[in-house]
Amino acid sequence: MTENNQVVPYLKSPLWVPAVTQLQGAELTVFEIIYSFSKEHSKTSFCDVSISYFMRATNKSKRAIIYAIRSLQKKRMIKVDKTKGDNNKYSISESYKNHLNLIADNALKIIEENKGKKVKEKKKVLISEIEAKDIKGEIKKPVKKVNPEEFKNEGSKFGL
Repeated sequence: MTENNQVVPYLKSPLWVPAVTQLQGAELTVFEIIYSFSKEHSKTSFCDVSISYFMRATNKSKRAIIYAIRSLQKKRMIKVDKTKGDNNKYSISESYKNHLNLIADNALKIIEENKGKKVKEKKKVLISEIEAKDIKGEIKKPVKKVNPEEFKNEGSKFGL
């Protein structure tokens, strides 16, 4: 995201996310952040950034972020564990993880069936083989870690 022609850093999720989730705007960016941080913390599978971090990354108001989080909860895409005096812990819900795995399994099945067929005979696939394997956790990509102190310094350039 940009603000005052400056890049506000956050972890970006794979390209398949908008196509599979059908999300837009703040909902999409909030989901991408939660997904990315959850994947980075593979042992704990949660994201514990603050509302102000979401605000800076999306360039949206506190109200818009809270609305996006509640909407994602209502859609059963994320789970929020509220902790008093600390950042909430956000994670992708188990039911949505299962949904993503079904999409990935279906895509891999269609890709396998398409092998050796002529272009006109091939079935369309929502996501690529690499994206399906990424969803299933079969691809481990190094994630660039964001130093929180470095981010605070960047945010101060914007008056945040």
